[in-house]
Formats: sequence, structure tokens, C-alpha cells
Amino acid sequence: MMNVSTEIISHLTQLIKLSSITPDDAGCQQYIADQLTKSGYTYIDVSKNAVTNTLFFKDKNKPLLLFVGHTDVVPPGPLELWNCDPFTLTINDDTLYGRGVADMKGSVSVMIKILQQFNDSDKNIALLLTSDEEGDAIDGVRFAISSLLTQGFTIELAIVGEPTASLSSGDTIKIGRRGSINSTIIVKGKPGHVAYPDLTINPIILSVKPLQALCEIVFDLPCESFDLTQLQCTSVYAGNKGLRNVIPATATIEFNIRFSPAYTEVQIKEIISRHLQPFQDILTTSWTRASLPYLTTNKKAISLISSAVKSVTKKDPILSTSGGTSDGRFLSHELIPVIELGPPNATIHKPNEQILLRDLESLYTCYYQIVQAYFPDCTKVP
Repeated sequence: MMNVSTEIISHLTQLIKLSSITPDDAGCQQYIADQLTKSGYTYIDVSKNAVTNTLFFKDKNKPLLLFVGHTDVVPPGPLELWNCDPFTLTINDDTLYGRGVADMKGSVSVMIKILQQFNDSDKNIALLLTSDEEGDAIDGVRFAISSLLTQGFTIELAIVGEPTASLSSGDTIKIGRRGSINSTIIVKGKPGHVAYPDLTINPIILSVKPLQALCEIVFDLPCESFDLTQLQCTSVYAGNKGLRNVIPATATIEFNIRFSPAYTEVQIKEIISRHLQPFQDILTTSWTRASLPYLTTNKKAISLISSAVKSVTKKDPILSTSGGTSDGRFLSHELIPVIELGPPNATIHKPNEQILLRDLESLYTCYYQIVQAYFPDCTKVP
């Protein structure tokens, strides 16, 4: 394992120093191409607009066991909150620090080593990378997977390396995700001087009742394997910050709904519209593109991966659909079985993002066992 750990850390060191903030890949996938072509892999560019997408593979004519990752990261935020340079891999005892070590350059580094490990075998594994997971996710895996299927690739199972674990790698795997949709409500008032309120209409005061109506909505339809659908208000603001003698023209309410397959996007919009109907003369509502939920029901795939993980951790992994959205939905919507398996997620998107070396090592062993279990009849690595 020591040699494996050294190689994984070497890959991670190079990837962390490339400040690949969405959608800028910053050379990450070119570095990976340089490494994997040495091991006999072919790659094709399926990029679109400013997003970099690359597939690494050996044989297009055989079904793929596909690993999926992203090279983009969120911004580091205030640098004074970091104890180290976020774009330099810092190792303190057995803890690794840097932007992306957990989400998800750590997983990508493990995937690189897995492909290198099996480069001389008959195991037809592949790796798909994008630089647009943390952003709009329109030109990333969503576009790339459709393009690859059109080109004749067949994918039997996809493993996404998102940070899924609670305490240690392998304790939780994701078999699905709730959907997500955002909305913005503009409450219209009449601006003016605060000294003459009879000549104005205060939209902040008007927004109280529609806000209350939103907060009282209960989505109580259950769905097996999923938490209940929930609405959360994320922002309430007006445009007059610092102007204490002016009543603003509008107030804005923003909210997000995480929804299970018990509801469709259309049903959610209809429910919201019904609750806001009494206030339609004072507001307008707009919606973003919904990220739809997905659920993997392929029992064979779930059993194979769960058993492989248990052989490493000695415990049955929790099967979960919690957390945010991921690129897994785009694969699932193409009828590809998807399992998400990665390191702990406690520090992702935070200052001092970190991962334990043992979690990278455990993740490598889990992936290794999955590959061996998926291709039991192939020639073993010498």
C-alpha cells in the first residue's frame, strides 16, 4: 500500500496546485492524459464551450465499467480562514489539506491509480472527467455522456467519486439523490421617502404574508429510500442597503426545494402557485432549470458494490439518497446504473478542506475490489 499511497499523493499534489475553479480545468485533465497515455489508455475530448470533458478508455467496442469524476473546485473563500495555501497540498501527520482534496481531486487521484493498476489486464475500465460539476452542469457530464452514447460507447455501470462518507470511506454509498429547483419571487411596491409612507407601498412589509405562506407548505407524500421533499427559504432582501430613508421598489424572496420522485417539477410549481395565488397582484415568480432526482434500483450493481466495500471496511455500507445534487443524475437518466462512493464530506466547500490518508487508501482498496468483483473472469494483473 505504501507505493500506492505515494503515487496517489503524487497525483493529488499536482492536481491541487492547479487552481481549477469552475469551469476552468486549469490543465488538470491534460496532466491526467499525460499520465494515462503512458499506461496505454486512449482519450477523447468531449468538451463544450468553456467546459473541459475527457474520456479515458482502452476498448470502445466492449462495455465499460466507468469511473466518473470532476476536476473543478469551488473558490477557496477568504484566505485568512485557511491555515495553509489552498492550492498547495499540505500534509500534517496523516491529514491532507487543500481545496479539492475531498471534493473531489482525492477521488480522481485514486481513480488515476486504479486505471494505472489495471492497464495490463482485460478489465475494460474507463474514466470520464468534467470541469463543470460545481457550476451549471450543462456542458459537463450532461453533454458528455449523451455524446459518448451517440458515438457508440456502452456503459454497464458508473461509479461516481463524490464525497459520500460520514466518518470514513465506505461507510455510506449513494444510490440516488433528491432533485433540486430554485425560485425567485419579486414583490412589487412603490418607492419613496420614509417620511411620507402614505405616498409609498413598502414591498418588505408586503412580502411577509407570501413568505409565511411558503414556509407553511408541507410536502408530505412519502417516497421509499428518500427523505421528504422540503422547501427552504435561502434569502430575503431589498435593494436599498444602507439607505435608511428610502422605501425600496421591490423585495426579493429566494427559496430552494429538494424533492423526491414522489413529486414532479410540474406538481411542485403548481403547489407553489396555488399557495401564492392570493398575492399574485403584487408579485412575480421565476424558476431555474430543475435538477431531477434519480434512484438506482439495479440490485445486482448495489449488491456487488456493497459486498466489495464490506470486504474492505468489514461493515455493510449505508445506502443513502441524502445530500446535494451530483452528476450521477445525468448517467441515471440515460438508464445507466449509478453508485456514488467517495471519502468523508464533512469539510467539503469549507476553509481547510481535508482528508485523512487512510481514507484515500481505503477508497483505493474499495475501488480495487469493485473492479475485481465486476470482472471475475478476466485475466488478473501480473
